[in-house]
Amino acid sequence: MTGDRGSVSAFVVTVTSSLVLLMGLVHDGGRLVAAHLRVSDVAAAAARAGAQQVVGIRAGRLEVDPAAAVAASRSTLRALGTEGSVEVGTATVTVTVRERVTFAVLDLVGLTGRDVAATRVAVVVRP
Repeated sequence: MTGDRGSVSAFVVTVTSSLVLLMGLVHDGGRLVAAHLRVSDVAAAAARAGAQQVVGIRAGRLEVDPAAAVAASRSTLRALGTEGSVEVGTATVTVTVRERVTFAVLDLVGLTGRDVAATRVAVVVRP
């Protein structure tokens, strides 16, 4: 009998570790990209909902009603199951949405997660 019986070579350990890390990058990286797309879409929808609260059309002024815009944007955020910050200008509504993505596979190597955020601006334009 030889002394190598039942031992694992360093090559196998290295390849296996690399494949687990690659699988983590693909899986958790995909979740990160999907979360970024989701918060971007949510922020854009909330900004558009706020920017639709226009006053002064008959007087020839296109201005956003700040209270109505914040209420509409927050209502959209709640309906989509998230929270965010809303800023209203004279003819703009800016919404920022943040979300924490926890890693499933990369947690094995000490990476617990990452925050993703998106800011979208809706501008009122003259027809």
